Amino acid sequence: MQGLVRYLRQYATGIGVLIWVMLTLVVYLFMLFYSIPAVLAYAPGMQVFDLLPFGYDSEYAESLLTTLAAQGRDAYVNIQLVVDFIFPGLLAGAGTLLLLWLLRDDWALMTNRAYLVLIPLLAGAFDYAENILILIMLKAFPQVNSDVVLLASTMTIIKSVSITLLVLTLLWAGGRYLRAGLRANDS
Repeated sequence: MQGLVRYLRQYATGIGVLIWVMLTLVVYLFMLFYSIPAVLAYAPGMQVFDLLPFGYDSEYAESLLTTLAAQGRDAYVNIQLVVDFIFPGLLAGAGTLLLLWLLRDDWALMTNRAYLVLIPLLAGAFDYAENILILIMLKAFPQVNSDVVLLASTMTIIKSVSITLLVLTLLWAGGRYLRAGLRANDS
């Protein structure tokens, strides 16, 4: 684990972190303001699977897939999921590099905390798993397997928990960074 942290730390420079975070935000905002609304135009009042942090059941999945109709499902596959296959990698990279950058002066003291870098990597991995399962549901419609829905919903929940944990970890690391900066200014 320490080897992975040492390897990644070389990329956790201020400009590198800024570029990763900005790219991640641009893709996120594109999804939020363009690709998700493009899909939901076919299913007013509903929500895409990705944005249901507490999951969904087979009944909801069937309802959304039916309401979307062929054009909406096509928009989900060819617009939203295309972009959402870029986002998890950006999120994992930005989260990891930002965490390493914020804690850069603490890593020597935090050898038992090196596992923190797994949080953004796992968040990205669960997002990819969710996307693959959503793609399977979209392509299989109208033959949606309830086991696939359950697994996709579970990945959505785990992804949501992982991203929440990532945000909390980044807030904690940011607090440590700010406190260290304030202590240095007091000296």
